[in-house]
Amino acid sequence: MKHDKWADVWETLTTDADLNYTDEKETVSLSSLVTSATSAIYQAITDGWTMCVGYSGGKDSHSLLHLFLMALIRAVRNGTNISEHHFIQMSDTLIENPEMHYQASQVLNQLRMFIAEHQLPVTVLVAQPSLTQSWVGRILTGRGLPTWTNSSTRQCSTDYKIAPLRKAKARYLKNAPASVRSRVCLMLGSRDDESARRAGNILKMGGQARKVTLTEHGGELYPVKEWRTQDIWSFLMACGSESRFPLPSFMPDNFSLATLYKDATGECIWSPEKPTRTSACGARYGCSLCTAVGVDHSMETLLRTDPEKYGYQAGLSRLQRFLSKIQYDWSLRDYIGRKVFEGGYVRLQPNIFSSSLTERLFHVCCSLDYVEARRAAKHRRKLLSGEVDDTAYNRRMAEPQFRLVHEANVIHVDFLWSLHCFNPRPFRAIEIYRRVWEEADLDLLEDEPDMLPVARTPMPAPLWMKLPGGRFGTAYDGLTDTLPLMTYFDGQADPGLHVA
Repeated sequence: MKHDKWADVWETLTTDADLNYTDEKETVSLSSLVTSATSAIYQAITDGWTMCVGYSGGKDSHSLLHLFLMALIRAVRNGTNISEHHFIQMSDTLIENPEMHYQASQVLNQLRMFIAEHQLPVTVLVAQPSLTQSWVGRILTGRGLPTWTNSSTRQCSTDYKIAPLRKAKARYLKNAPASVRSRVCLMLGSRDDESARRAGNILKMGGQARKVTLTEHGGELYPVKEWRTQDIWSFLMACGSESRFPLPSFMPDNFSLATLYKDATGECIWSPEKPTRTSACGARYGCSLCTAVGVDHSMETLLRTDPEKYGYQAGLSRLQRFLSKIQYDWSLRDYIGRKVFEGGYVRLQPNIFSSSLTERLFHVCCSLDYVEARRAAKHRRKLLSGEVDDTAYNRRMAEPQFRLVHEANVIHVDFLWSLHCFNPRPFRAIEIYRRVWEEADLDLLEDEPDMLPVARTPMPAPLWMKLPGGRFGTAYDGLTDTLPLMTYFDGQADPGLHVA
């Protein structure tokens, strides 16, 4: 039996005075919470469940990851016959808060090395939305609208997280034995203490902290369901690979995560000013462009706390606020429906963003990418010249911290704009992209700070327009000469582009 902190943790949980401390206010010790959670996970592992750990990079899932590793290593070293297909899943929405994305990426890099070193039967999976499912593929193409605070469904969660995670899980388990595929236990770091809505969802699903709940997809387990926020932080601050920490970790410490939360709340992580219950992702690090929260307090607090460190996110924050403010601006919507109803009628009612707005949003996103790339290049020059110290932070900041629109996105956006006749000229998205990156023609939403949120008003009643005879049921509209279109940038003067 190998002797290290992972092997000694069970004795430590019994003997360490700080971990076993209780008083009239703290009636349950941290040791008791950890022992109960790891016992539930260990029991599930030894009962033959394949554990799927949902990881987001946040404090709760980070705690869950540590508890899972404690239980898994115990089962492996005991020689127990367990599944060889455990996996840790994280969704990368492609618009994550850059600071949390970097934090989570660093954690997963260290985790992969730890798994390889200890030969653990677990795999790390990172799922991303497809080109069409992504935020760019939904909003900038004019395919859909953002999810706002009062949206009836969280379509963004489905497109950016749930669907990609399901596909990644299916690919991973495709060649696994049927006995493994039928006994997968999803393990989440959700807690009753997070919000009334979260507690209600866990209750509705029958989620439990001490034993696996059977579901139509396998099983579910919520080991930290009954933990408070201060329990989470006490646990994480006690974990570290260095000898000064009583509990083990695959990381030296968890201080970087604590600092990130401190900067986003403006409070000490151990003594919040007052306990609050929050809606949506308000108290969490979510997507940088999330409009489901209304005001992104986490990002705005970061910008106030340390503008020099986090100021590169200011443009993202401005775009998020702009999208929140225009929810009820019906003048920025496309009124012509794409569905032809019986009798050849089209409904005229505010629907998706108008072509002019999607064009501006695309221009803004490309501009933000350009400014961030220039910031990183400037920092890189300072690093190489010795103007700033050669530190891990400065090496990181010498690279762009986000990129919203990639080359593949440009082609996709341009294709859908052309398909839906968003612009009178072809290759409009490519033209804007080139203007930004080659000519620095930027739109940084400088009008947003002076904008007021558009007051909520009912959606205008629909009008109906009958299409001219023979104009519905066909995919073709107007005259098109494909050869000049394919050579657009070299053939603007080609008379074939103009129909008399």
